Amino acid sequence: MTVNHCYYEKDVTTTGVSCTCSDSDCPNPNGQTTGCTKTTVETSCPSVDAYLSSATYVAGDVVRIGNARFKCKAHPYSLWCSNSAYEPTTDPTDLWTDAWSTDGICPP
Repeated sequence: MTVNHCYYEKDVTTTGVSCTCSDSDCPNPNGQTTGCTKTTVETSCPSVDAYLSSATYVAGDVVRIGNARFKCKAHPYSLWCSNSAYEPTTDPTDLWTDAWSTDGICPP
C-alpha cells in the first residue's frame, strides 16, 4: 500500500446552513426569530490524485500526472477541466493549458 503525501487546500462553500437567528454569526437583516440561514466556508485538504478522464473536475481542483501537479482554472475555463481533450500533460504547448495551470510537484 502506498501513502499519498501530496495534498492541496480547497475551500468548500455551503449556502443555506441553518443557524440560530439571535447568534452574532447568523445574518438576520429582517429581525427574524426562526428560519435563519448563513453561508459557511470550510477548508479541506484532499489528496492530489492522478488525473482521470472519467472524473468531474471543478475550478480549484488539483490533479497530478506523475509527480507534476495541475490546477483547474477558474470559471469559465474550468468548464473544460472534465473534458479529456484538455487532459494535462508535460507539454506546455498542448490544449490543456486553456483549462489547467501548473501547480508544482508532488513529493516522491
